[in-house]
Amino acid sequence: MLQIQSPFQQLFDTNGSPLDDGYVYIGTANANPETSPIAIYWDDAGTIPAAQPLRTLNGYLVRSGTPARVYTAADDFSMTVKDRQGRVVFSVLDATSDSNLTTALASSSGSSLVGFLQAGTGAQLRTVQSKLRDVVSVKDFGAVGDGIVDDTLAVQNALNSGAKCVNLPTPASAYLITSKLTVPTDVCLSGDNWRTTKIKLGANVDMFELNDGASIENAWLDGNGASFTGRGIVISGSNGRQTLRNVRIRDTQNACIDFAGPAAGSQFSGINLDLYRYNSGTGTGRYAVTISSTQQLSAIPRKFVAVETNGGCSFDFGGCNSTYITASFLADLNYTVDSRAVLITGSRVSNQTSLTIRGNNNTITGCDINPALTVASGSDNIALQGNSYNNLPVIDNSGNSRNLIDFWYQTYTPSLTSGGTAPTLGNGTITGNYTRHGAGVTIQGELTLGSTTSLGTGGLSISLPFTYRNGGIFTGGAVVMNRGGTIYEGFLQIAGAGSTSAQLVRDTTGSITFNSPGVFASGDTIRWSASYNQ
Repeated sequence: MLQIQSPFQQLFDTNGSPLDDGYVYIGTANANPETSPIAIYWDDAGTIPAAQPLRTLNGYLVRSGTPARVYTAADDFSMTVKDRQGRVVFSVLDATSDSNLTTALASSSGSSLVGFLQAGTGAQLRTVQSKLRDVVSVKDFGAVGDGIVDDTLAVQNALNSGAKCVNLPTPASAYLITSKLTVPTDVCLSGDNWRTTKIKLGANVDMFELNDGASIENAWLDGNGASFTGRGIVISGSNGRQTLRNVRIRDTQNACIDFAGPAAGSQFSGINLDLYRYNSGTGTGRYAVTISSTQQLSAIPRKFVAVETNGGCSFDFGGCNSTYITASFLADLNYTVDSRAVLITGSRVSNQTSLTIRGNNNTITGCDINPALTVASGSDNIALQGNSYNNLPVIDNSGNSRNLIDFWYQTYTPSLTSGGTAPTLGNGTITGNYTRHGAGVTIQGELTLGSTTSLGTGGLSISLPFTYRNGGIFTGGAVVMNRGGTIYEGFLQIAGAGSTSAQLVRDTTGSITFNSPGVFASGDTIRWSASYNQ
């Protein structure tokens, strides 16, 4: 007969006080003893049955108010102890020792014997060991986190343990690594706080490679770039669906995040990222995020939300196709002729003085933009709309009219030419302004003759701020002439695609000249306005 409880073994409640008026249930091993009780006895011969639940007094099992031994014929058993409010004090799922309960618990340090019961209806009894294994910690595998001991193997062993979530507790200093760590498929490495949970590089290696569906959260990757080379995050091959959330990658000698292959990182998401590559000030070309230069003809969507680059070079878009950035503070950007479908919204683009947009189907909308923008020759379907610009105008050298560009009135000085002898402005004045909405351009201008102004000979023309590219001859707008107090009307005419100037034409009698609709004198004005497609 197995002795379960000696009269000298005291039970305690969760506050450490002797358990008074408690309840004890004994049942089948690995089952709930309340619903699967076994036969228990007050005597070793098994002739005096004991009714369940047993009761406690001052922490001892009692029979008629006196501490007593309890016996069972079972080789192993389960046991649950509750206080007077029905709260579980502890549970034993499989006690197999042939000695008393204290020895049974001590033999396994309680890890596989003491049970855990979650609060709430329907909760199932589990071992504490099973409960603790819900979360794997790098410290379970020997990680120290003092910034001195090499924790590479410990962290990698934790990642390879089979757990889908690996905890990275905030270290005393940092987890030092000296070779690249790989986050396996669909595994998440999660720290406590991206400002305190630090992993520090201690060799000339990359820090992490993310396999398909892998993720890192709430962590700080310190590249130690003053001492070592290497990238922060590498994504290669066709691995995709990775996630970075609340991740700080600072001072890497090479890219903070490198999409090293044309298909790498499809459906990647980066949310709340602090990225700063070592020594990456404006104009250095040391970009925090780099994307393979190989042109991607099919969509490889990569999403970035709330990216802070601290004034350092931000993105080299390479040969990307479908890169989305929103709610971010960006500095230097680099587009190539193979950059496709870059969409930047609701962000600040700062620091660099000029930015050339190359490639196709690229959009910046709803942003505050510091650099002067130029759309490069051959670029197509570029949309720059709804932005606040600090340095205008936007220069469109694309050579096509398929770009949607908006900005408000800008001044320019139109050139005045004629079909004969060239005009001279003398002490007269000529002014102009324009705005652009998509491919549509609206111009206004005014010529005021001075005493030394000459209109030359032949029909007068004024230069346009943008080349007319829309095909046939344009005729429209309005020209208003005030000659000696008499008002005359006319219109503008653009000869055709490729034209860079518009003729000033009378309403009925041909071109406006120095003497048509009459001889102009000092103080007379010619004003014009028109809208045409760039």
